[in-house]
Formats: sequence, structure tokens, C-alpha cells
Amino acid sequence: MPLSLLCTDPHAIKADKWITANPMAFDMFCRIALDYHFAHKGKKVGAKAIIEIMRYELMKLGEDQGEFKYNNNYTKATAIRAIEKYPELAGTLTTRAKR
Repeated sequence: MPLSLLCTDPHAIKADKWITANPMAFDMFCRIALDYHFAHKGKKVGAKAIIEIMRYELMKLGEDQGEFKYNNNYTKATAIRAIEKYPELAGTLTTRAKR
């Protein structure tokens, strides 16, 4: 079930649309989070750190963020969606509390 149906937060709705439009970027987010999870025995990592790693990896490749351009307001919703897909990330990914 799409995150947008579970939540009325406008950022979550926009994040769901971004994830649907950019499945390769969402897969990259999940892959990096899973790599961290298995390499560090489930230690916590901020979802924002995963986003910054994605940006760094794209920069190293010399790629413009282009279609992967990411709004930081989507971070929490992206992490929730990743946890829905990979429940083992529940103890690994952390997000900031809503202000």
C-alpha cells in the first residue's frame, strides 16, 4: 500500500510520488541502508546520512542529480517506506522527530 494512503502529511504524499517516479534512487537508498545494516551489525544510522551518501556516490560518478534530485523534507517518509519494504531496517534507520 502506498505511503500516501497511510498518511495525510503533505511531505509523505510528495515523497511517495518521488519514490514512484525514481525507483532506482529508492533502490539505492535501500541498498546503502542494508549495506550499513549488515556491515555494522544493526547499529543505528540516520536516514539523512544515507541521503548524503547517495549524493556523494552520484558526485563521485560525475553524475548530475538530475532526476534523483531529492528534497530533504522527504527523508522520514523515504525511511518509513524502506522499513516497510525491508523490516530488518527498523532497528537501523533513524529519523528526526517532526518539529
